[in-house]
Amino acid sequence: MMKKLLASAAIASALSFGLTAPAIADDSVNLLEDCGLGAMIFKDSPTAAIVSNVIWDLGTTATTTYVSSPETCAGAKAEVAMFIHESYESLEQETVAGEGEHLVAMLNLLECDANAHEEIISNIRKDFALDLSDKSFNEKVRSEKTQGFFNVINANATSCKAS
Repeated sequence: MMKKLLASAAIASALSFGLTAPAIADDSVNLLEDCGLGAMIFKDSPTAAIVSNVIWDLGTTATTTYVSSPETCAGAKAEVAMFIHESYESLEQETVAGEGEHLVAMLNLLECDANAHEEIISNIRKDFALDLSDKSFNEKVRSEKTQGFFNVINANATSCKAS
């Protein structure tokens, strides 16, 4: 019973922090609502996002995401980051090939003009080829590869509406 009471108190405290605390550097972003796994899973429910982030790891992942990659904390970029995480291997293969449904889906998430897809993919391929040629690439863990790929996309999708 005492464990349940303590857990409830911890969740209530974290929830009140998440609902009332201003975002740390950007007033438009609340790290427990807009960052971390909670925000990715519960896009349309800020309260569920907060609860999920608190229950999962007391907001550590949300905080880390906000500090290391604040651009992924809200909107289309968060969706793209999640999409890359879920389909990295396919995106890697399609990028090398220069075409594929995952690449198109990702550019659509970013609201890129369909007429610009070919040029954007070409630029992504060039930058990704540099990453692949780095001797340390094969030693990187998957999360480092997906972060690197996100950075390549972010650098090359500047003309897209949601970038």
